[in-house]
Amino acid sequence: MKFKVNDETIKATTKCKKNFSCLNGEGDCMCEVESCVNETIFFVKCQKDSNCSYKQYFGTGTYCTCPVRKEIYNKHSK
Repeated sequence: MKFKVNDETIKATTKCKKNFSCLNGEGDCMCEVESCVNETIFFVKCQKDSNCSYKQYFGTGTYCTCPVRKEIYNKHSK
């Protein structure tokens, strides 16, 4: 399944190192969302080799600040 996101969201995602590969629908590049708070804060379980500019640490957890990832999750719960 390919994902569509708003053009504004893509424009806001300026630090993507993976050339928006998440939009092709494979999903293997996306970190798994473990929980979400108010559709804005996404705690994720990252792949071990994940080298992502949008990965942030909070205590012992990790959260995602990627605008594209957030929109994919909010629209498709993926």
